[in-house]
Amino acid sequence: MFFRILITGLLTFCTCTISGYGQINEFRKWKHYALFQEDFSIDTLRKDQIFVHINNLNFLKNNEYKNYYIIGQTLVGMFLEPSVDYYPDKKTRIRAGVHLLKYHGRNSFDKIAPIISVQHHANEHIDLIVGTIQGAANHGLLEPIMSFEKNLINHNENGLQFLLSYPWIQADVWLNWEQFIKTDDPFQEKFTAGANAYIKIHEEDQWHFGLPVQLLFRHSGGQIDASNLPADTQNNSSFGLFLEWIPDLPYLKSVSLEHQLLLFQEVNPGVHKQIINGQGMYSLLDADTKYGQFQLGLWQGYNYFSPHGEPLFLSSSLISDDNYSAERSMLTIKYQYQKKLNDFLDIALRIEPYYHFNTRRMDHSWSVYLLLSKDFFLRGVR
Repeated sequence: MFFRILITGLLTFCTCTISGYGQINEFRKWKHYALFQEDFSIDTLRKDQIFVHINNLNFLKNNEYKNYYIIGQTLVGMFLEPSVDYYPDKKTRIRAGVHLLKYHGRNSFDKIAPIISVQHHANEHIDLIVGTIQGAANHGLLEPIMSFEKNLINHNENGLQFLLSYPWIQADVWLNWEQFIKTDDPFQEKFTAGANAYIKIHEEDQWHFGLPVQLLFRHSGGQIDASNLPADTQNNSSFGLFLEWIPDLPYLKSVSLEHQLLLFQEVNPGVHKQIINGQGMYSLLDADTKYGQFQLGLWQGYNYFSPHGEPLFLSSSLISDDNYSAERSMLTIKYQYQKKLNDFLDIALRIEPYYHFNTRRMDHSWSVYLLLSKDFFLRGVR
């Protein structure tokens, strides 16, 4: 099953790369949660040099949820990722460090995980990362497919990743191996394989038009475990249209309209499942202004489920199986104000109301973030 899913992802990737042409376009950040996406580019001037890299995110996210799907919670803490980066040549970076997750009010770290990765800039279009990959918000997935809170509490991902940038397409194809098993382990292996691609149809002057495509597989299984649990594979996908206008105005940076069709399927539903397949429609209107970023969204789902998705969008409930609702419709409003304090430090405020048409009730979340990303030159290597 693992090889079938991996091959499917690689075929998707290869199909995207065939017939590429022209010079490289800088791999731009994905539209969703762009502030929280890291710069993975390799500086060719750093050959034979060693740097210390610090990546830090401090967060206070207060979820005032009073619904049938998820209980409200306040997340307050930070993660810190110090690492040493060595550039043996102009196209390769070797990174070694540690990921530390800590919630304020607790004396110990909630997660301590190694960071070990090799990134190779294969050519002007493709980067390969092995080991600790650029995960979570860096994948740029829609909220119904991957919850933004993954970036706070499950930021560290490990596996294999291809990053693609052509004049006509950009894509991220990855494998995140979440749980490794040995013989007779009492639990299953788990991994997620995904792809996010944006096909550029028109990118000239002030108008951008393209086709976003997202795929995500979540698999649990294995042949050497002693869990006696059946294999389980779930697929989420989205196909959409994206239109952006970039006006020449001092107070308005861009306006975009996006419409997405989302699908869910249990690939091998051999055991009883509450939801076998489902779908959703998500329409988004974004405005990036001098006074912050505004987003208005309309969600309509039927029997929709996602193992990594934001629970507010799902038909099933994390509170009780009895709180199942096949049809879901919701209005989402998001506002983000961000300010760059200096060249390595950003602060952001987010306000996110959710109105449920089914129950005529409003949930909301507000959050504050402080982001730090800095490189320090250590020494040269002869």
